[in-house]
Amino acid sequence: MSTPIRGKVAYVLNNGDIVINVGAAHGVHRGMYFDVLDDRNLEIRDPDTQEVIGSLEISKIKVEVIDIQEKISVATPHLSVERRTEDSYRVSIPLGPFARSLMPPGWVTEEAISRSKKDNNVGIGDSVVQFIGEIYPDNIDREQITVDIEE
Repeated sequence: MSTPIRGKVAYVLNNGDIVINVGAAHGVHRGMYFDVLDDRNLEIRDPDTQEVIGSLEISKIKVEVIDIQEKISVATPHLSVERRTEDSYRVSIPLGPFARSLMPPGWVTEEAISRSKKDNNVGIGDSVVQFIGEIYPDNIDREQITVDIEE
């Protein structure tokens, strides 16, 4: 398995897209996915000794590369599909303030908005890492999908 490409957010565009500091010269291509990482890694401690035995990188949001130059790439937030049970999936859709304003009352809770703003803000300097894996699970039954709206 190859080593994932790593970089950083170099700029945040007004429409929510981001510019990352890796491009074609680094092996990036259109359609590639990256995770924007939370700078607070999750430390895993041994329950008996309390010694730190590892850490996990936590993703704020997944982005898809839509434009490439030699040393930079533009990526846009991507909906994510996660298996909930054998027959159901959860879809998370990035949603900005304007789009939220068009939603019927009650569709987006204040709790979801505040959680999303706090946890998922993407900024210059945030680390990004190439996502290597399956984006869409096979054989999704569209009737079993629930949709969570996130900023």
